[in-house]
Amino acid sequence: MVGFKDALKKNSLNFDDEKIIFATDVSSESFGSKLEAFLTNQPATDGLFAINDFIALESLIVLRKKHKKIPDDLKIIGFDDIPQDRYSSPTLSSIKQDTEKIALKAVESLLNLIDNKADRGQSFVIPVTLVTRESTE
Repeated sequence: MVGFKDALKKNSLNFDDEKIIFATDVSSESFGSKLEAFLTNQPATDGLFAINDFIALESLIVLRKKHKKIPDDLKIIGFDDIPQDRYSSPTLSSIKQDTEKIALKAVESLLNLIDNKADRGQSFVIPVTLVTRESTE
């Protein structure tokens, strides 16, 4: 969330919890109706950024049933870049993480903490890549 807020700030955009955040249990029966209610209450919404690809894919299904055209009516992007993204309709844009580099840094950091108990650890920034597909084009 911090990175998202920083990006908005850098682009002179305000953050408003009520207009920007839609939070619900994607596995619940009410997910579709809650998503529809959110979009009805926020008609200017032109895109959804899901915290993972599973939620983005579920949103695609719900919105297709509601006769929404993706990306014309609403753009959707996920976070994970799982293989299923290439097979959805439309294909899902996503943020790809370098999981191998994340795992390597995590193990290095853990081993360093074991060897140096007084060390508090370090923060690392691992770059991500935007994988653009049909859901945002």
